[in-house]
Amino acid sequence: MTASNDPKRHSQQVFAKKLAEYLKQSSSRYDELIVVAAPKFLGDLRKEFDGEVSKKILSELHKDLTHVSLHDLESNLEPVVEV
Repeated sequence: MTASNDPKRHSQQVFAKKLAEYLKQSSSRYDELIVVAAPKFLGDLRKEFDGEVSKKILSELHKDLTHVSLHDLESNLEPVVEV
């Protein structure tokens, strides 16, 4: 299956587009942005970010943290966040 006919992949790309649009619409509400996402999804987001949002990205972490325990989350975010 290619991305164009894989329903799960298509849903991820649609979500990336919606998230990027939300960040664009609310860009006046933040000065800096740290983006943490699984590698493939981060790539989808990068394609969708406009120039204004891209300029505000302070750091990125290409890592899937959806299954990381709350206890371990802090250590996983250390590369991009001062905790």
